[in-house]
This record gives sequence, C-alpha cells and structure tokens, in this order.
Amino acid sequence: MYDVLQQSIHYLKADNYAAYGNLDAQKAQDDMEQVYDQWLSQNAQLIKLASDQNQSSFTQMQWTLGIILLIVLIVLAFIWLGLQRVLLRPLQRIMAHIQTIADGDLTHEIEAEGRSEMGQLAAGLKTMQQSLIRTVSAVRDNADSIYTGAGEISAGSSDLSSRTEQQASALEETAASMEQLTATVRQNTDNARQATGLAKTASETARKGGRVVDNVVSTMNDIAESSEKIVDITSVD
Repeated sequence: MYDVLQQSIHYLKADNYAAYGNLDAQKAQDDMEQVYDQWLSQNAQLIKLASDQNQSSFTQMQWTLGIILLIVLIVLAFIWLGLQRVLLRPLQRIMAHIQTIADGDLTHEIEAEGRSEMGQLAAGLKTMQQSLIRTVSAVRDNADSIYTGAGEISAGSSDLSSRTEQQASALEETAASMEQLTATVRQNTDNARQATGLAKTASETARKGGRVVDNVVSTMNDIAESSEKIVDITSVD
C-alpha cells in the first residue's frame, strides 16, 4: 500500500496520467481498508485494555484509600484514647479539685500522676492547696489570738470602768469634805473677826489693860490672818 501511494505521487508529479491509471488502485484500497480495520481492532483492544487498566487502577485506588482511611481512623481512635488517658481525664480531675477548692473544701487529697504536663499541673495544684491550708490555719490561729486579746481588753476595760467609778465616787466624797472644811473655816473666820471686834472694843474701853490684852489682840489677829489664808487656799482648790 505504501509503495502504491509512493508510485501514485510520483506519476502525478510527472504528469504521467497513463501510468497512474494503470496502477492497481482497488487492490491498494482493499489493502488500506484491511490495514485500517486492523488499526481499528487494535485501537479498540488498546482502548479496552486501557479501560480495564483504569478500572483496575481505580479499584486498587479505592481499596488503597479505604485501607488508608481505616488506618487513619484506627490511629485517630488510639490518639483519642491516649488523649483521654493522658490529657482529658487528668484535666477533668484537676478541674474537679479546683472547683472543690473554690467551694472552700481543702480536705480532698490531690495525687500528682507522672511527669507529664498534667502531672506537673496537679503537683502545682497540690502545692497551692497545702499553702492555702497553712494560710487558713495561720489566719485561724491569729483570729483566736485576736478573740482572746479582745476578751482580755474587754475585761480590762470593765475593770478600768469600775475603778474610774470608784475614783469618781471618792472625788465626790473629797469635794463634799472640802466644802464642809471650807464652811468650818469660814465660820472660824467669822468667829475670829467677831473676837477681834470684841477685843478692840475691850481695848478701847480698858486702855490700860496691859500687855496681856495686847497679846490677846495680836494672837487673835494672827488667827484671823491664818484663817483667811486657809479660806483662800481652800477656795483655790
């Protein structure tokens, strides 16, 4: 077929139409159709083979993806279980301990598990709980001391109040006594003044009463002056 085509091209280029007409074109056409049919058959076989291969590859890919997906799900399940064991459950216990401490209960014991981050967090929470226990105990002891001191201060205040009342009563009695003393001194002063007046009258009446009368008058004057000084002193107090 190839040779016939080459000859046809050669004759046509040479304008040798007679030779071109003598060529066995039908045989060449039949050969070409046979070759074309073979090509179609081979092409169909190749297409079918490629389709089968594609289908097989697609099936294998589906199986591969399914296996990979199954492996991923299994790995995720193990990861989830590991997270539950290593992270979530310890975290839930720690949150429960924190809530218990926030409610004011410091009696629950906190266990530190392992050396992981959750274990370190639990250890830190345990240290904080112990510090809170010591702080609360110290505050309670200080409150007891303050309560005891307040009781002692109250008792001392009551004693001081009682003593103050006693001193006030004694001062009132002293003031009453001073008033009585002042009244007595004033009465003595009046008496001394009266005696002085009498002495002066007697002195005028008996000019020659002698030294005894003068001494009496002088003595009475001294008594009167002393009485006035006493009155002045008691009045100032």
